[in-house]
Amino acid sequence: MKTLKSIFTDSGVLLLSVIVPLIYPLLYSWIYTNEVVREVPVCVVDMSHSSNSRQFIQKIDGTPDLEVAALCGDMKEAERMLAEQKAFGIVYFPSDFATKTNRMEQTTISAYIDMSFMLYYKTIYMTLTNLNLEQNSKIQIKLAQNKTAREDQLQAASIKMEEHSMYNTTGGYGNFLLQAVIVLILQQTLILGISMRAGWNRQLQILGGRKTRNVPPAMRRQPSDYGSMLKDFWGVFLSYGAVYLVMATYVLLVTPKIFGFTQHIQFHDFCVLLVPMLCAMLTFAMFISTFFRRREDCMICIVFSSLPMLFLVGVSWPEASIPEFWEYVAWFLPSTPAARAFVRLNEMGCSLDQVHHYLAALCAQFLFYLVAYFIRQLQLRRVGSKM
Repeated sequence: MKTLKSIFTDSGVLLLSVIVPLIYPLLYSWIYTNEVVREVPVCVVDMSHSSNSRQFIQKIDGTPDLEVAALCGDMKEAERMLAEQKAFGIVYFPSDFATKTNRMEQTTISAYIDMSFMLYYKTIYMTLTNLNLEQNSKIQIKLAQNKTAREDQLQAASIKMEEHSMYNTTGGYGNFLLQAVIVLILQQTLILGISMRAGWNRQLQILGGRKTRNVPPAMRRQPSDYGSMLKDFWGVFLSYGAVYLVMATYVLLVTPKIFGFTQHIQFHDFCVLLVPMLCAMLTFAMFISTFFRRREDCMICIVFSSLPMLFLVGVSWPEASIPEFWEYVAWFLPSTPAARAFVRLNEMGCSLDQVHHYLAALCAQFLFYLVAYFIRQLQLRRVGSKM
């Protein structure tokens, strides 16, 4: 009870373990609520000044995804607009665009896109690619000199392709990445909360147990016997486990429901995933916390490790493209099997049988970090007894 009380009485732990998991998923979900962006401003540099280039520019402006913000006289003016974020892409027509098009020769339309905004980059790139394919089809029809409209249709698209999204039906960023991100948020905030408590205890031990104002009772120096070690373990494990049982349900079930993201997971399957996921994350966080000597050290670790952990999940970066060494590293992080299992259950509609290896990995991680935590605690207590 003292440990549970300290979560709500210590302002730092309260902020990182309760308030951040409550606010961050809402903030991320709200930012990507629209899933796709419309009317992205682009500027055009038309060195051709021909009817062909003007027709293409009109098609760009006529799409729901792009808006021609300005017609620039040269690339320097366009680059200045890009730097001022008045536009997020440049479309460049060379001076020989019309000449080569009329001669039925290959020509180029260059696109320069600001890659610091992934949604803008995707929208501009895909729209220009589709318009280019459409223009190529018309040129092929002219070259073929067919005699009937049916022949023109077959010339333009001899094989009709229909695209059906199997899982991310909206094609949006929220459904694509957010579900893995919120699993990582749970793990990282759990590490922060537990590590701040452990770092504070370590500071008191280094200072010789000197009394400090506003120190919660559960954070005061504990005696170095094995009974207190077990008591401290169960206090942290059960207290943070109870809090994050509620937080995980809110983050993984309630938040996607509020913003209308894809949600196929059954409550029974969610419970089966939640237990080994929380157990693995708790013991992992407790093991990591033993390496921090000061309360604020954990902040540096989280800032450094969050982005690599996100890549190792295998969502923003494909699993098949992760080097073998880093794939082995990824399986030592609870966020990897937890996020992969949750994405498959929630977005892809898989069954528990299809993610059983991820559940087994979480159970193995729980046992591994449980043993590692006690070994590390014994080492620290032996060192402390010699001082």
